[in-house]
Amino acid sequence: MKRVVAVSMMLLTSSVMAISDTEKAAVIERCKGQMNQYGATMVKACVDQDMEAYEQLQANYRPHEKIVKSCIKTTKQFGWNMVKACSDQNIEARQAIVSNPEKYLKHEKILNSCANRVGKFGWNMVKACADQDIEAEKALSQY
Repeated sequence: MKRVVAVSMMLLTSSVMAISDTEKAAVIERCKGQMNQYGATMVKACVDQDMEAYEQLQANYRPHEKIVKSCIKTTKQFGWNMVKACSDQNIEARQAIVSNPEKYLKHEKILNSCANRVGKFGWNMVKACADQDIEAEKALSQY
């Protein structure tokens, strides 16, 4: 009985992460279009990396669904590996802002301004904008 439950759980988990035949075909087609000139080995590497990235996104990124969806809109044409990279960068940038309240709350006006100006491009752009503007404010105060 325990074995049946374990196998059932494994199948359930893998079905959530499995890539659909339609998506798999799209990945293969994109990789062929981008990498075919370099040979089958490079096409296969592209496909393997994209499928692994897709599975990781499905398995591990549920808490960051909004960020992932934004990255899908902006980078999916370049493959799931790029969606994952975009997601990782934006999750890291958001976490850096949240984890450093003494820096960003002190400059809340700058952070809000950056969020309004470049927020549509993601957290990594908001953080870069805020960091640059905070440094510029410090430099201006020394004139």
